[in-house]
Amino acid sequence: RGAATASGERGAATASGEQAIAMASGPNGKARGADGCDLVLREFDDSGKVIARWIGTVGMDGIKPDTWYRLKGGKPVEVE
Repeated sequence: RGAATASGERGAATASGEQAIAMASGPNGKARGADGCDLVLREFDDSGKVIARWIGTVGMDGIKPDTWYRLKGGKPVEVE
């Protein structure tokens, strides 16, 4: 039931425990988690303004466990 947050430019957060949350709140941030964990992603424009937010659960709606995601066009996309 832990939480991980990445708030800096290109930060990365991983949630690996049961019912954990990983949040990528900085520009170009990414997050991943184990099955059942929640991910919170934000997308920014070139000026640094937040233009989209998303929260989802790993294992639902096509979100894969232990896979990095970033928000693009308001939707989570896989990244390395």
